[in-house]
Amino acid sequence: MDIKPLKTVQNNHENSVSTLTDCGIARCPDILAFHRSLNRLFEQNHDFSGERHPFYELVFVSEGTVGITAEDEVYTLSRGQILIHYPEEFHRIWSEFESFPHVRNLSFYAAALPSFGSRVLQLTEEEQAELASICDDTARGLENNDRTLLNETRIRLELWLLELSKNGGEVAVRPTLPSALRYAEIVNVLHAHMREHLSAQEIASLCNISLSALKKIFTRYAGMGVARYFTEMKMRYAAEQLQAGMRVGEVAAALGYFDQNYFSTVFRRVMGAPPGTFRINEKKNEAKIERREKNSMKFITVSGYEKLSRQAANIISAQIIMKPQSVIGLATGSSPLGVYRQLTDWYNKGDVDFSGVTTVNLDEYVGLCESDEQSYRHFMQTNFFDHINIHRENTFVPNGCAEDLEKECAEYDARIGRLGGIDLQLLGIGVDGHIGFNEPADVFVKSTHVVDLHESTIRANSRFFENEDQVPRQAVTMGMVSIMQAKKILLIANGKAKKDIVQKAFFGPITPEIPASILQLHPDITVVFSEE
Repeated sequence: MDIKPLKTVQNNHENSVSTLTDCGIARCPDILAFHRSLNRLFEQNHDFSGERHPFYELVFVSEGTVGITAEDEVYTLSRGQILIHYPEEFHRIWSEFESFPHVRNLSFYAAALPSFGSRVLQLTEEEQAELASICDDTARGLENNDRTLLNETRIRLELWLLELSKNGGEVAVRPTLPSALRYAEIVNVLHAHMREHLSAQEIASLCNISLSALKKIFTRYAGMGVARYFTEMKMRYAAEQLQAGMRVGEVAAALGYFDQNYFSTVFRRVMGAPPGTFRINEKKNEAKIERREKNSMKFITVSGYEKLSRQAANIISAQIIMKPQSVIGLATGSSPLGVYRQLTDWYNKGDVDFSGVTTVNLDEYVGLCESDEQSYRHFMQTNFFDHINIHRENTFVPNGCAEDLEKECAEYDARIGRLGGIDLQLLGIGVDGHIGFNEPADVFVKSTHVVDLHESTIRANSRFFENEDQVPRQAVTMGMVSIMQAKKILLIANGKAKKDIVQKAFFGPITPEIPASILQLHPDITVVFSEE
């Protein structure tokens, strides 16, 4: 199994969903984007060794029977049953009872999911038919890059999950296989003895089981030996405690490691990074931003704004060179100005051609028309568009003066869908963690919408106006779905004032109180940061 430095399953799931208090159930579904849809027929001896990944995965058995693990738990799924794996939850699957299972896997990113009464649910025939149709349409939408179909299917999945949670779902019976029950018992014993250093033979004796039987059970359900499993269990627990604020020495001692250096060596071997990478120092002046191999996030630290701008411009120009008809999402504010200057310079030298590029901007102030010098349309024209060979009709900025702002928001989302989605989205980040004008809130907002700006945002943007009173109090901003559906995301952050929020957004819990934190779930994100 490939172990990476990721949050523990419990932590990740709790932090990657959001409770919507205006709903009649514990959690409303909020699907952001699909990752893949698989439709497979397993052989009688199928046995997948297991994996972790940063998205949710719904497993649906159409025919036959499979055994399946969800971290420390073991389940048996038969015809018409489903199980949803949480992000970063280790899981493996195999054929059971000499059957030839037909299994569908639907993987997606979500800001929130409903609460269900059980990990395994039995679907009715109608629920099975709708889920199969959703899986088929998702596969077709991903294959053809059909954003309209994917958005329609995403809404269908949300409604399907909502109805399933309202109805409670028929709880499937837990497995009664003696080996699965024995495995669960042994795992509980290991949890109770995490402070001790036990060999496989000692674990077998403690559990009153033969060593050969112990090895067989863990090979089947964990995909590894019991000693390795025990060590990895300890290190995942250690990572959770480090993220909660414990010091490295304290965690080492709590797990019975009296040599901190040895503990750090074991931790790095198992988790892929040193313990300090997982610990968040709450003292702002001591906060360190570390590069961590998390999902496919690339974290680039440079010295100075000029290098930051050049690095970001390199990434954007490479996208355009590789795909001249790219759809590029753009941001405003002071952070991207250097990027736009660098791209303009390369255009003037003949290195970049924008004639086939289409752009969509994140946001616009409500009440500022494009002729207003403080509008973001004017900002983009004067700082970028007027200096390159992009066609005006291929540049889109929300209309803050639209008579019907709700209609304008819906049309903006539809336009992005017609364009086939965003190939690369450029983002900045506010000191409170906002991206675009998605402000800290109780929930992640999916669609383009009108937002009331926070006082901190108004104060930060007042530098572009004569005084704070002139700053509009509302804006139209792209929502999280269009941002998260971008194939690539590039976020830039400059200056010491951004250091603390970058640390929280990318190395802390996923929460709508820090909107940028949801980017941890994106499969292809690059962060370029300069403290200077």
